[in-house]
This record gives sequence, structure tokens and C-alpha cells, in this order.
Amino acid sequence: MPRKRQRVKARWEVTSDQKLELVFGPPSFTDSEAFSPELPERLRSCFESPFLRRAAWFRHRDELMADRGAGSRPGGFWWYEAPTRPREGESEAACLGRLGLLEDWEKAQITAWKSIRRD
Repeated sequence: MPRKRQRVKARWEVTSDQKLELVFGPPSFTDSEAFSPELPERLRSCFESPFLRRAAWFRHRDELMADRGAGSRPGGFWWYEAPTRPREGESEAACLGRLGLLEDWEKAQITAWKSIRRD
């Protein structure tokens, strides 16, 4: 008699806390801090290693990028994909524009916001 297969939880599923970390970043500022065992657990990364966080970003990138607003990107984009980060005092939208990374729908929405502000 054939055995009934059990469904194994997907290896790359992420928790809600891990998704938040991929969008907003870990509570600590650097990987050396975020993965330090000396740091209190509430300040550590939700991932076991920087490698697993990077892999989770690329696995869930499309889903996380779909939830963004015009002229902004999740933390994972800035850590793993952007050629540079915004300069001091520069907005994400301005940086993305300078780098030529704004999509057409973002340009249109930003232009609309600017015209509303002027009125």
C-alpha cells in the first residue's frame, strides 16, 4: 500500500518578523551587531545568518517590492541591489531618480504629488 506523503513546510517561507526585517532592517545597524550572540535577542536579526537573510530577500523580493510606495524601496533592495545608498539629506526618490531606477508609474505619481503641493 502506498504511503501518504506529508506536506513539508516550504524551506524558504519567512515569518512576519523576518519580512519586517527585510523591509525595515534589523533592530541593530550592522551585521556584526545584528548577528552577535552578546546582543539581547530583541535586538538581534530574525535570521540565523546574513547569508540566509540575503537568500530570503531574493526569494521574496517580488512580493516585498510589490508592496512599496512610489519612490521608495524596502531595506533589502538597499542592502543587496542598489549600487549606492541615498546621500546624506537625499530622499530615496531623489536617489532612485539620480540612479535611473524609478519606474514610469513612480515618475507619474511623484509628478502628480509635486503638482498637488504647488497648488
